[in-house]
Amino acid sequence: MGAISIKELSFSYTDHNQSYLALDNVNLQINDGEFVCLIGHSGCGKTTLLKILAGLMLPDKGEIRLGDRLLQGPGTDRAVVFQHYSLFPWMTVLQNVEFGIRQAKKKMPKRQAQQLALKYLDKVGMAAFSAKYPYQLSGGMQQRVAIARALAMDAEILLLDEPFGALDTKRRKDLQRLLEQLWNNGGQRKTVLFVTHDIDEAILLADRIIFMRPGKITACLKVPYERPRKQEEISKSPNYEKLKADLQQLFYLDSELKKHEEDL
Repeated sequence: MGAISIKELSFSYTDHNQSYLALDNVNLQINDGEFVCLIGHSGCGKTTLLKILAGLMLPDKGEIRLGDRLLQGPGTDRAVVFQHYSLFPWMTVLQNVEFGIRQAKKKMPKRQAQQLALKYLDKVGMAAFSAKYPYQLSGGMQQRVAIARALAMDAEILLLDEPFGALDTKRRKDLQRLLEQLWNNGGQRKTVLFVTHDIDEAILLADRIIFMRPGKITACLKVPYERPRKQEEISKSPNYEKLKADLQQLFYLDSELKKHEEDL
Protein backbone atom coordinates (compact mmCIF):
# COMPACT_ATOMS: atom_id res chain seq x y z
CA MET A 1 0.00 0.00 0.00
CA GLY A 2 1.10 3.59 -0.61
CA ALA A 3 0.59 5.19 2.78
CA ILE A 4 3.59 7.13 4.12
CA SER A 5 4.22 7.52 7.86
CA ILE A 6 7.05 9.84 8.95
CA LYS A 7 7.83 9.89 12.67
CA GLU A 8 10.28 12.15 14.54
CA LEU A 9 12.53 12.50 11.51
CA SER A 10 15.71 14.57 11.85
CA PHE A 11 18.58 15.10 9.43
CA SER A 12 21.69 17.29 9.56
CA TYR A 13 24.51 17.88 7.11
CA THR A 14 28.00 19.32 7.37
CA ASP A 15 29.35 22.13 5.22
CA HIS A 16 32.82 23.60 5.76
CA ASN A 17 33.10 21.78 9.11
CA GLN A 18 29.86 23.33 10.33
CA SER A 19 26.75 21.26 11.03
CA TYR A 20 23.31 22.39 9.86
CA LEU A 21 19.97 20.92 10.94
CA ALA A 22 17.91 20.44 7.77
CA LEU A 23 14.99 18.50 9.31
CA ASP A 24 14.04 18.76 12.97
CA ASN A 25 11.67 16.15 14.42
CA VAL A 26 9.35 16.06 11.40
CA ASN A 27 6.10 14.12 11.71
CA LEU A 28 3.76 13.60 8.78
CA GLN A 29 1.11 11.05 7.79
CA ILE A 30 0.13 10.75 4.12
CA ASN A 31 -2.77 8.42 3.45
CA ASP A 32 -2.82 5.79 0.75
CA GLY A 33 -3.96 7.45 -2.48
CA GLU A 34 -3.60 11.00 -1.15
CA PHE A 35 -2.14 13.86 -3.20
CA VAL A 36 -0.13 16.15 -0.91
CA CYS A 37 1.67 19.31 -2.00
CA LEU A 38 4.61 20.60 0.02
CA ILE A 39 5.37 24.34 -0.07
CA GLY A 40 7.72 26.68 1.78
CA HIS A 41 10.72 28.94 1.30
CA SER A 42 13.77 27.70 -0.58
CA GLY A 43 16.14 25.88 1.76
CA CYS A 44 13.49 24.84 4.29
CA GLY A 45 14.10 21.09 3.81
CA LYS A 46 11.53 20.09 1.18
CA THR A 47 14.01 18.48 -1.22
CA THR A 48 15.92 16.87 1.65
CA LEU A 49 12.70 15.23 2.82
CA LEU A 50 12.01 13.90 -0.69
CA LYS A 51 15.54 12.50 -0.99
CA ILE A 52 15.13 10.64 2.30
CA LEU A 53 11.76 9.30 1.14
CA ALA A 54 13.43 8.19 -2.09
CA GLY A 55 15.95 6.25 0.00
CA LEU A 56 18.89 8.30 -1.26
CA MET A 57 19.86 9.56 2.21
CA LEU A 58 19.50 8.16 5.70
CA PRO A 59 18.03 10.26 8.54
CA ASP A 60 19.94 10.90 11.75
CA LYS A 61 16.93 9.71 13.74
CA GLY A 62 13.30 8.80 13.31
CA GLU A 63 11.67 6.40 10.90
CA ILE A 64 9.60 6.23 7.71
CA ARG A 65 7.12 3.50 6.93
CA LEU A 66 5.63 2.82 3.52
CA GLY A 67 2.49 0.95 4.37
CA ASP A 68 3.69 -1.57 6.94
CA ARG A 69 7.28 -1.67 5.62
CA LEU A 70 10.16 0.23 7.17
CA LEU A 71 11.93 2.33 4.53
CA GLN A 72 15.52 1.12 4.24
CA GLY A 73 16.68 2.41 0.85
CA PRO A 74 15.64 3.02 -2.77
CA GLY A 75 12.91 0.89 -4.30
CA THR A 76 10.76 0.57 -7.39
CA ASP A 77 7.66 1.20 -5.26
CA ARG A 78 8.63 4.89 -5.53
CA ALA A 79 9.14 6.93 -8.71
CA VAL A 80 11.07 10.18 -8.34
CA VAL A 81 11.40 13.34 -10.44
CA PHE A 82 13.81 15.95 -9.13
CA GLN A 83 14.03 19.56 -10.27
CA HIS A 84 17.50 18.88 -11.70
CA TYR A 85 17.43 16.70 -14.77
CA SER A 86 18.39 13.12 -13.95
CA LEU A 87 18.61 11.36 -17.31
CA PHE A 88 21.43 8.99 -18.20
CA PRO A 89 23.50 10.93 -20.77
CA TRP A 90 24.69 7.80 -22.61
CA MET A 91 21.12 6.61 -23.24
CA THR A 92 18.64 7.90 -25.79
CA VAL A 93 15.32 9.39 -24.70
CA LEU A 94 13.59 6.06 -25.40
CA GLN A 95 16.24 4.06 -23.56
CA ASN A 96 15.98 6.33 -20.51
CA VAL A 97 12.24 5.73 -20.18
CA GLU A 98 12.57 2.05 -21.04
CA PHE A 99 15.23 1.66 -18.34
CA GLY A 100 12.82 2.88 -15.64
CA ILE A 101 10.13 0.49 -16.85
CA ARG A 102 12.51 -2.49 -16.92
CA GLN A 103 13.62 -1.73 -13.36
CA ALA A 104 10.04 -1.62 -12.09
CA LYS A 105 8.70 -4.46 -14.23
CA LYS A 106 11.60 -6.89 -14.60
CA LYS A 107 9.49 -9.63 -16.21
CA MET A 108 8.07 -7.37 -18.92
CA PRO A 109 9.34 -8.35 -22.41
CA LYS A 110 11.69 -5.83 -24.00
CA ARG A 111 9.33 -5.12 -26.91
CA GLN A 112 6.42 -4.42 -24.56
CA ALA A 113 8.59 -2.13 -22.41
CA GLN A 114 9.61 -0.22 -25.52
CA GLN A 115 5.99 0.23 -26.60
CA LEU A 116 5.04 1.42 -23.10
CA ALA A 117 7.94 3.88 -23.12
CA LEU A 118 6.80 5.31 -26.46
CA LYS A 119 3.25 5.60 -25.12
CA TYR A 120 4.36 7.76 -22.19
CA LEU A 121 6.75 9.80 -24.32
CA ASP A 122 3.79 10.57 -26.56
CA LYS A 123 1.75 11.67 -23.52
CA VAL A 124 4.41 14.28 -22.63
CA GLY A 125 4.94 15.35 -26.24
CA MET A 126 8.38 13.77 -26.63
CA ALA A 127 7.78 10.72 -28.87
CA ALA A 128 9.30 12.52 -31.88
CA PHE A 129 12.57 12.89 -29.94
CA SER A 130 12.86 9.26 -28.83
CA ALA A 131 16.19 8.72 -30.65
CA LYS A 132 17.80 11.89 -29.27
CA TYR A 133 20.30 12.03 -26.41
CA PRO A 134 19.80 14.30 -23.38
CA TYR A 135 22.52 16.76 -24.50
CA GLN A 136 20.48 17.39 -27.66
CA LEU A 137 17.45 18.55 -25.66
CA SER A 138 16.54 21.72 -23.81
CA GLY A 139 16.18 21.60 -20.04
CA GLY A 140 12.40 21.58 -20.25
CA MET A 141 12.44 18.73 -22.77
CA GLN A 142 14.75 16.69 -20.53
CA GLN A 143 12.36 17.21 -17.64
CA ARG A 144 9.44 15.97 -19.73
CA VAL A 145 11.40 12.78 -20.43
CA ALA A 146 12.11 12.36 -16.70
CA ILE A 147 8.39 12.80 -15.98
CA ALA A 148 7.50 10.21 -18.63
CA ARG A 149 9.97 7.76 -17.09
CA ALA A 150 8.51 8.22 -13.60
CA LEU A 151 4.89 7.89 -14.74
CA ALA A 152 5.63 4.86 -16.94
CA MET A 153 7.03 2.96 -13.94
CA ASP A 154 3.49 2.86 -12.49
CA ALA A 155 4.88 3.03 -8.94
CA GLU A 156 2.62 3.12 -5.88
CA ILE A 157 4.23 6.38 -4.72
CA LEU A 158 5.27 9.43 -6.76
CA LEU A 159 7.83 11.85 -5.29
CA LEU A 160 7.95 15.00 -7.40
CA ASP A 161 10.23 17.97 -6.73
CA GLU A 162 9.01 20.97 -8.75
CA PRO A 163 8.70 18.76 -11.85
CA PHE A 164 7.01 21.43 -13.99
CA GLY A 165 9.16 24.40 -12.96
CA ALA A 166 11.22 24.45 -16.18
CA LEU A 167 8.25 24.09 -18.54
CA ASP A 168 6.34 26.69 -20.51
CA THR A 169 2.78 27.54 -19.46
CA LYS A 170 1.03 25.30 -21.99
CA ARG A 171 3.19 22.25 -21.26
CA ARG A 172 2.79 22.86 -17.55
CA LYS A 173 -1.01 22.89 -17.79
CA ASP A 174 -1.03 19.83 -20.06
CA LEU A 175 1.16 17.85 -17.66
CA GLN A 176 -0.82 18.97 -14.62
CA ARG A 177 -3.92 17.46 -16.26
CA LEU A 178 -2.01 14.31 -17.25
CA LEU A 179 -0.61 13.87 -13.75
CA GLU A 180 -4.05 14.18 -12.18
CA GLN A 181 -5.49 11.64 -14.64
CA LEU A 182 -2.69 9.11 -14.03
CA TRP A 183 -2.75 9.70 -10.28
CA ASN A 184 -6.45 8.85 -10.22
CA ASN A 185 -5.67 5.63 -12.16
CA GLY A 186 -9.29 4.60 -12.68
CA GLY A 187 -10.13 5.23 -9.02
CA GLN A 188 -7.12 3.27 -7.68
CA ARG A 189 -5.22 6.37 -6.69
CA LYS A 190 -1.48 6.55 -6.21
CA THR A 191 0.14 8.40 -3.31
CA VAL A 192 1.83 11.64 -4.32
CA LEU A 193 4.14 14.05 -2.50
CA PHE A 194 4.63 17.05 -4.78
CA VAL A 195 6.95 19.96 -4.01
CA THR A 196 6.04 23.28 -5.62
CA HIS A 197 6.53 27.02 -5.12
CA ASP A 198 3.38 27.77 -7.14
CA ILE A 199 0.39 28.27 -4.83
CA ASP A 200 -2.14 28.06 -7.69
CA GLU A 201 -0.59 24.75 -8.77
CA ALA A 202 -0.80 23.41 -5.21
CA ILE A 203 -4.49 24.33 -4.92
CA LEU A 204 -5.23 22.79 -8.32
CA LEU A 205 -3.56 19.44 -7.57
CA ALA A 206 -3.56 18.75 -3.83
CA ASP A 207 -5.90 17.13 -1.35
CA ARG A 208 -3.82 18.78 1.38
CA ILE A 209 -1.14 21.46 1.29
CA ILE A 210 1.68 21.20 3.84
CA PHE A 211 3.72 24.28 4.69
CA MET A 212 7.33 24.01 5.90
CA ARG A 213 9.51 26.59 7.57
CA PRO A 214 13.20 25.67 8.00
CA GLY A 215 13.36 22.08 9.19
CA LYS A 216 9.76 21.90 10.42
CA ILE A 217 6.19 21.40 9.25
CA THR A 218 4.15 24.29 10.59
CA ALA A 219 0.76 24.19 8.84
CA CYS A 220 -1.62 21.90 6.97
CA LEU A 221 -4.54 23.14 4.85
CA LYS A 222 -7.17 20.97 3.18
CA VAL A 223 -8.23 21.82 -0.38
CA PRO A 224 -12.05 21.65 -0.59
CA TYR A 225 -12.63 21.29 -4.34
CA GLU A 226 -14.04 18.17 -5.99
CA ARG A 227 -12.21 16.49 -8.86
CA PRO A 228 -11.58 16.72 -11.71
CA ARG A 229 -10.56 20.35 -11.30
CA LYS A 230 -10.13 23.14 -13.81
CA GLN A 231 -8.12 26.21 -12.82
CA GLU A 232 -10.50 28.63 -14.51
CA GLU A 233 -13.44 27.18 -12.58
CA ILE A 234 -12.03 26.80 -9.07
CA SER A 235 -10.42 30.26 -9.22
CA LYS A 236 -13.93 31.74 -9.48
CA SER A 237 -15.21 29.99 -6.36
CA PRO A 238 -15.91 32.30 -3.39
CA ASN A 239 -13.32 30.76 -1.05
CA TYR A 240 -10.47 30.46 -3.57
CA GLU A 241 -8.93 33.86 -2.89
CA LYS A 242 -9.14 33.30 0.87
CA LEU A 243 -7.36 29.95 0.62
CA LYS A 244 -4.70 31.50 -1.59
CA ALA A 245 -4.30 34.45 0.76
CA ASP A 246 -3.98 32.10 3.76
CA LEU A 247 -1.17 30.24 2.00
CA GLN A 248 0.58 33.45 0.98
CA GLN A 249 0.32 34.73 4.54
CA LEU A 250 2.22 31.68 5.78
CA PHE A 251 5.23 32.83 3.76
CA TYR A 252 5.03 36.33 5.25
CA LEU A 253 4.52 35.02 8.78
CA ASP A 254 7.54 32.78 8.29
CA SER A 255 9.63 35.78 7.19
CA GLU A 256 8.48 37.84 10.17
CA LEU A 257 9.23 35.00 12.58
CA LYS A 258 12.70 34.53 11.10
CA LYS A 259 13.40 38.27 11.34
CA HIS A 260 12.25 38.26 14.97
CA GLU A 261 14.50 35.30 15.76
CA GLU A 262 17.47 37.09 14.16
CA ASP A 263 16.78 40.18 16.29
CA LEU A 264 16.87 38.22 19.55
